[in-house]
Amino acid sequence: MANLPDLGETALVSDKPVDLGKFFFGDVIRGKLKVRNNSGQGIKIEQIRPSCGCTAAFPDSTTIEPGKSNHLIVEIRPPSTGVLNISLTVETSESKYRIRCRATVENRISVRERSVEFNPDDQFHSFHVDINDASIRAADIGLNKGNETLRRSMTSESTIEFRLPTKGLRHNDQFVLTPTLLGIPQRSVTVVAKQKGRIHTPRTFVYGTTGE
Repeated sequence: MANLPDLGETALVSDKPVDLGKFFFGDVIRGKLKVRNNSGQGIKIEQIRPSCGCTAAFPDSTTIEPGKSNHLIVEIRPPSTGVLNISLTVETSESKYRIRCRATVENRISVRERSVEFNPDDQFHSFHVDINDASIRAADIGLNKGNETLRRSMTSESTIEFRLPTKGLRHNDQFVLTPTLLGIPQRSVTVVAKQKGRIHTPRTFVYGTTGE
């Protein structure tokens, strides 16, 4: 357990969630969470029930004296990106305590745009792939649109620009972009194309009078 990273510190009785930190999708979060027994009595942990099937937790020791601390070993496999809220219900022989945890899960690389504006005369439109993982220093970054694949060798940039052809693009077209890291597909996004100068006007219904 000594080699496990610290995930934070919290109290057994607390309304405040503990922030476990920021992680990347696809990684397994594994570490130790320090828990202080502020219940006013000694406890013996019988089991820990996570609120999500993506999480497992067990105590380093089943007993915690009043005012003392112990560690919970926590392992989380994030099911998606975004803010992940998880609770750990610590069941003792006398009571139940709920520990709330929060983690932020990001993609290592992600497409920034969710829409694109274009002119019919444009030859290309630009998309940007953001590098969220600072540990990536040199890698093969790609961007797939259907059967079209663009690849770039990334060195130290935090953002890479890709230029896709505009030919054949129409107003309100939707298409899927998939960034790749070392040829491995990452999380895709759906992009909506908007032609510059075109305004979507919803239908307006005019109700007549009764003539009375």
